[in-house]
Amino acid sequence: MDSNHHFPIFIAMLADITGSNTLHGRPVASLRIEGTIVSKKKKSHKISFVLDDGSGTITVTTGKFVSKTELAKLHIGRTFAVVGKYQSCFKIKASNVFEQSCSTSQPLHYARIASFWQPTKE
Repeated sequence: MDSNHHFPIFIAMLADITGSNTLHGRPVASLRIEGTIVSKKKKSHKISFVLDDGSGTITVTTGKFVSKTELAKLHIGRTFAVVGKYQSCFKIKASNVFEQSCSTSQPLHYARIASFWQPTKE
């Protein structure tokens, strides 16, 4: 996977990203996080919300390319996937958000994370 691809990750794993923006030797630029919205704020034309994936919480700020249709769906208690740029273990800037309506989406996300980050045999 090249560095332009978004990596599936648990919020708790963000604390392990090094100062050079690497995690387990892989460069981290764009991430995919899924979780439940637990709070939301709107300030002028920007929306921020806190996402909880069960391992921790993170504040998500929306970028200018996020779909207005998806922004209208952002409500506390809904499950969303966020693809965006890593800023810190407390913040991510979303380039895309989309609601996860299927009840199997979160276990599938967990499986993607386990598969992607499992140690490789050398």
